[in-house]
Amino acid sequence: MVLTVAEQAEVCSVALGRPAFQSSVHTLEGVDLVPSLANNGIRTLTEYAMSEAETMSWWAVDLGHPLAVGKVRLSRGVNHGQLIHP
Repeated sequence: MVLTVAEQAEVCSVALGRPAFQSSVHTLEGVDLVPSLANNGIRTLTEYAMSEAETMSWWAVDLGHPLAVGKVRLSRGVNHGQLIHP
């Protein structure tokens, strides 16, 4: 299936700004890296969510209604230029 540009934007933004949750919140240099930083639409090296170092950490987003999800894209975090959990 080939999607139009408008359909791709719709698909990519289903989690944008929705309520997000994670197993814990890591604080770095006085800043709480809360779950909403992961889906606020800002893609910089300083806007990311991070949990504490845990064996089974998780992040979730409430999409607001049932939705068939065909693909999820996650990116690894960067902390001061160093990859986190490569």
